Amino acid sequence: MTGIAFPRSAAPAGSRARKAASTTIQILLAISVGLAVIRVCNVAVVAGISMEPTLTRGDHVVFSRLARVERGDLIVFRSPADGAILVKRVVGVPGDRLLISGPDVWLNGRYLYEHYRVLSAWTPEPAGAPVSMKQNQYFVLGDNRSLSNDSRAFGPISDHQVLGKVWLHTSGERFNLVSLPI
Repeated sequence: MTGIAFPRSAAPAGSRARKAASTTIQILLAISVGLAVIRVCNVAVVAGISMEPTLTRGDHVVFSRLARVERGDLIVFRSPADGAILVKRVVGVPGDRLLISGPDVWLNGRYLYEHYRVLSAWTPEPAGAPVSMKQNQYFVLGDNRSLSNDSRAFGPISDHQVLGKVWLHTSGERFNLVSLPI
C-alpha cells in the first residue's frame, strides 16, 4: 500500500475545514462572552465628591447587575428624587432599623463604626426619627457625609432602583477591586 504524501504547505481539505470551524467557534465564543459581560456589567464615571476619599471625581466604577447587595457595599442606583444616577454606600438592608444622629449611624440599636466616613465641615443636625427598612429597601449614605445627597434627604431606595453593585473602581492608573460580583 502506497501512502499519499502532501507537501508541507498543503493540507488535506478536511484539516483546513476543521481549523476554520475551530477558529469560527473561538470567535463566536469570544463574542458570546463579550455580550454576556456587557449584559451583566456596566461602567459609570464619578461626577461628584460625595464619596471622597473612596471615590473621587473622574473615577470609573464597574458595577454588576447580578451581584447581591449587602451592607457596606458601594452601589450605583437611580435617585428616587430626580432620577439621577448616583453612587453611595449601603448602610441599611431589609429588616434593619436605623437612627441617624448628626454624623453618627445607629444600626439596630448599636453604634455603626464607619472607618470610611469623612466629616468635613459637619453641620450638627438633630437626631432624626428611626427608619425601618422594609423588604427590598436599602438606606444609602455618601462617605463624605456633609456633601452628600443621600437617603437622609430622599429616604430609603427600593431594589428596583439599584443598577448594580460596584466591584471595581479605577482612579488614574490605579485599579481597586472592591468585591467580586458573585
